[in-house]
This record gives sequence, structure tokens and C-alpha cells, in this order.
Amino acid sequence: MEFILLSTVVAGIANCVQLEPYQLEPHPDDRAKAIGAISRAAAAKFWQENNQKIESARRFSIAAFILNKALHYSNMPPQWMAFDLQKGFAVKNDTAKQDGIEFLTHETGWGKREENNYSRHFSNALLQGDDALAMPITIDINDGKNLDGKILRFALVGFDRAELVAFLDRNQIDHNLTSSPAPVPPAAPAETTPLPVFKLTARPLCVPPELLTLAPTTEIRLNYFYGANANGKAGDYIEQLQGIIDRQAKGFFTINEAAQIMADAGHGVDVREFIEKMLNAFNDKESSFSIRNPGSKLSLDKGNFNEIREYLHLVKSSDIDNLLSKDEVDYRFPDATPETQVAPVVAPKRRARKPSIEAVALDYMRTEYQKNQCFQSAAAFHKHLIKTAGADGSPFVMGTGKDGGRLFCSAASSFYDAGTLGKLWPKIRAV
Repeated sequence: MEFILLSTVVAGIANCVQLEPYQLEPHPDDRAKAIGAISRAAAAKFWQENNQKIESARRFSIAAFILNKALHYSNMPPQWMAFDLQKGFAVKNDTAKQDGIEFLTHETGWGKREENNYSRHFSNALLQGDDALAMPITIDINDGKNLDGKILRFALVGFDRAELVAFLDRNQIDHNLTSSPAPVPPAAPAETTPLPVFKLTARPLCVPPELLTLAPTTEIRLNYFYGANANGKAGDYIEQLQGIIDRQAKGFFTINEAAQIMADAGHGVDVREFIEKMLNAFNDKESSFSIRNPGSKLSLDKGNFNEIREYLHLVKSSDIDNLLSKDEVDYRFPDATPETQVAPVVAPKRRARKPSIEAVALDYMRTEYQKNQCFQSAAAFHKHLIKTAGADGSPFVMGTGKDGGRLFCSAASSFYDAGTLGKLWPKIRAV
């Protein structure tokens, strides 16, 4: 079974959605010198930069609508699944359906929200001019592709890939997905560039400056404090971090975050035990301890105990303080300080490139050639290098095992056959 994320499915459909190029520039009269207080050049630049963003959001909105409608009307929809962070793999999960439908419904309106935000910004700048138009656009956190506090929740929902692709094909939905992921050829070690790595702590206090320097589409590696890892885009991670920081500033934490913060505070608190303590307090009919909806922040009904997800549902710091006070301990939920956060960034290091055989062995080969210039061909000289492999001064040794007859240059980590040597033959013979 190969798990495929819902977001990947929507992207696969969106890539096949055909749209006319989106044009939102008002006042198309080319003879106009200005639009309000905005110069014609500034207006053209604004829409040239942002029309593509609106068009992309519209394409994803249409894809989300198509998939959502098919899932609702089909007699044989695919089984919803969710990635289980504790198990480390995806499992069938009926409650994932609610998350997935909520994601698709929200994303269906993304294109219109993008259009409204850019149009509103343009309209507000009409009386102020070019400088106002060039200012960053204010966008509500819920106007993007995801909802506040639900990015991680949506990121765990998906399907069995083969079942999902068969479903799309049955419903004649255009997409570019395959029933099994295409194999990715391994990159040569010397050419591999490690992804920038960022660690999401339980209590991020700011967006790392190193992250802000990256282009929004830069691929990065995310290490979550609870052990999960994932690749993503820098822009999406910034949006996720800002949502978490804003939420925590208001005193709301996921169950996992709260337990980890308590454990990091140094009072001997165990993460798993504190999670169980919060769950048991919520399940106690006599207790006032609340676990809250991640969207509305309202307290859940105690009858919803079995639907609680530790990575998603929220607790409030003041409720935790009340819980601790009943145990008569001398500590409370810690305030946010710089000391509560582990260093957020692991600086990537580029793997050192091995030197070429030319750089390592050309001087030696020239010397050997000049000792006896009777070699009539590169092949003959290659045989000479094999005979002298392992001798003092030689950068070459003979391979072992199945490569026992091949010439190997250790410093360049490369085998060296007659064909490769032939490319250097003119340089070897040069005086």
C-alpha cells in the first residue's frame, strides 16, 4: 500500500485544469497615463506579478471542487486514511473524512479569496499612489489554502494511491498521478545538495531569519518536535509557523505541544504521562478541564472523547494551571521565554566534491609517458598504468572482487578505463 496525501491529489488534478490566462487589470485603455494616483507602469507591474498567483489559486480551487463533488456523489469512494504519527504509517481512519472534506471545501474558495485580496489592496491604493501599491498585501491567515491551526491536521489526510487513481479514472477526472510513484533515480553523491533543515519546536517564538531569506518555493526539510519529518516549501512553513505563534500567544496549544512544553520546563514531567493526565481530566465528568475545537476554540462535549487527536485539538494554558494547582505542585505552565526554544535551524552543509582524475593523476601520467614515449595509443598506456598500479607514486590501485581487473583512483573515488583515459590522451602527451 502506498499512501498519497490529499494535497498531492488536488495538485495532480490542478495541473490538468485548463484556464484562460487570468486578467484583472482595470481600465484597459492604453492611453490612460494613470489609474487614480497609481501610475500606469506600477499598475501593470502589480498585476503582472500577481495575476499568476490568482490563476494558480483558481486552478487549485477548481481541482478541489471537482474532487469534493466526486467523493460526495460516488457510490464507491476511496477509503479515507490518515498518517498515524505514533505508528509511523497511514491507517484507515473514518474521522479523516471530516478533515479532508473540510480542507477541500475551504480550498474551493481559495481562488476567489485571492482575487478579492489583491483587488482590495489595489482599490485601497488608488488614492495613495505607487508606494501604497508596493506595500505588502494584508491577507487574513484563513484566506490561504489552509485554515488557522489546521495545516498539520490537513497534512496527515489522504488515500491509498492505487485506489485513489482508480477512482479518478472511473470518474473521468483528468490528473497526472500514477498508481505507483515514479522511481526517482539516485543523484550522484558529488552533486547532492542537502535541503535546508528546520526544526519545529513545541513553542516557536519567531520565524527563523534564515527561513525568511529563502524563496517561498524553496524545498526544505522539516523536523517536528514529536518525531515526524517531512519536506515542504519555505512559504508554506512560514505560514504554518505564523499561525502557531499567533495561536500560542493567545494561550492555546495542541495537546502534544502542551505536554512537550511541560516536559521541557524541567520539572520531571513525562510527555506521555502528561498527555494521559490531560485526557483523563477531560474524561472526568466532575472536572472542568477543557479540550477545545482547533477552529472555534470552543470546549468539546465530553461525549466526543474518542474523536480527540493529540496533534490537533487544543488546551488552554490557564486550564493546565488549574489542573496543576489541584495537584498542589509548585510549578505552572511556563511563560514563553527565549530559553524555552531549542535552536530552530540546522545549517545545511554542502557535501564536498571529489576531485577529478585529471586533477589528481595528470602530472603522474605525463611523467610516466615521458619516461618511455613508445606508447602508440591510449589503450597501450592504460595497460602500463595497470602494471604499475600500487607502485610508489602511483595514484592508482587495482579494484577488488568483481572489479578486480579495473584501474581505480582512490583520491577521485573513480574507476579509470581506457575510454576515459582517451579523453585525456592529448593532455598526457602534451610537452
